[in-house]
Amino acid sequence: MHRLYSFFRLLFFFGLLSGSVAANSRVSRPFSSTYTTAQAGVWNNAATWVGGHVPALNDLVVINHVVTIEANRVEQAFAVRYGTGGRLLFGANAQLRLGSDPCTPITADPVTILTSGTWRINEHRSNFGNVLNYYKRGAPNNTINFDNSYYMTFNANGTGTNTNTGTPASFTWSFQDPERTKIIFEQQTVYTFWENIVFAPGALAFTEYSTNNNFTYLAQIRRGLP
Repeated sequence: MHRLYSFFRLLFFFGLLSGSVAANSRVSRPFSSTYTTAQAGVWNNAATWVGGHVPALNDLVVINHVVTIEANRVEQAFAVRYGTGGRLLFGANAQLRLGSDPCTPITADPVTILTSGTWRINEHRSNFGNVLNYYKRGAPNNTINFDNSYYMTFNANGTGTNTNTGTPASFTWSFQDPERTKIIFEQQTVYTFWENIVFAPGALAFTEYSTNNNFTYLAQIRRGLP
């Protein structure tokens, strides 16, 4: 398994996520203070935050309510974490700039991106039962075909649909970490995990794995909207 993970780590850095714009960020260096929401409201209103202060660029933010960044505003924080029910909504042309990733402003939260349409596989590299497979939409010589299969839609209530060659199947899903970079799915008693998720409007990239019939499936995947 160690060699498998090393193999996929190379694929990851080979370019699977190149050009993606992250919609969340991991904390990689110290931050100044932690600001938690006190109530739903707009970001730049001090009453929205415990302590009555709007976060600054070096502050970690924990969102437990629905917070809106108003149209044409650029707000800032060091990084964002979410509690149960936490949402970050953006008005037109609004941005959130992160001190932990200054080149990558957020323009939509993970739930907004996930529920924005039907996600199809654009690139897939996997190992299942020691069989390696490769797929890239529109490319020749693919070893597996996802042209018309595994189309996924997500609902904000934690349900979704996975359509395989025209046949839909329901699943449930939930985030597994406060940064919202991990998701667990249950479909027909089979659990599948997404980790290291990079969100961007119209694009997802992640590691996927599951165990079924004593075989471990591991993949690096990019999904996009049609």
